[in-house]
Amino acid sequence: MNFLTFLPTHDRTISIKTPHPIKSTQIMSVSIALPSPETERFNLRQEEFALPTEAQLLKQLLVACFLVIALFGSFTAYTILQIHALKSEAAELESETVAEIKERFTKIDDTQDDLEDVIEAARTEVQEQERLLSAFLRSPSSSALNYLLELTTRLDPQALGLQMKQITITENKIIFSARVRDYDALKILEYDLSQSPLFKNITPQEDPDFTMEITLAQRKSNGTR
Repeated sequence: MNFLTFLPTHDRTISIKTPHPIKSTQIMSVSIALPSPETERFNLRQEEFALPTEAQLLKQLLVACFLVIALFGSFTAYTILQIHALKSEAAELESETVAEIKERFTKIDDTQDDLEDVIEAARTEVQEQERLLSAFLRSPSSSALNYLLELTTRLDPQALGLQMKQITITENKIIFSARVRDYDALKILEYDLSQSPLFKNITPQEDPDFTMEITLAQRKSNGTR
């Protein structure tokens, strides 16, 4: 087939010097090389280098502002959530600390929930106990160690099923919380303590799980230290 008939003949600057036909494999190259009214108007890069209009600039500016606001909003929300989580964790740790201190220092008022107040109350209790202990240690005749030794000597923990909870020794009495096996063991414990010359009065108990108060006997000074 002769493709010469398809060449553009309206352009007078183009002259055909050969009668040979153009092969079909070459027609694409010839079409690209030779201009035509259709290809002159065809532009795949149309408006690529056109200046943006005011509406386009406004739209781009609004999109940029929205993205910036969204970014800062997300960061702010994340920060607030992190702060809230840290505050919740701190409050939980403070509550656990207050409960632990109250468990160890039973004289602290249950209505106190502020950590600083609880710590101050615990410090006061420790100082009071140190003062009492110092007073006992300065007087060998009324040493707290003597009373503790008397308790351990008089009582048989295995026979009584004795489980000690807490012992408080003041200048004139002992308060201790404990539990024994049964009612009979409780009465044996009271009898054994009443036989001690260091204990003046034993508060009777009815419950095997008890808190007992023992009044200490004041020893007479013999003039020796």
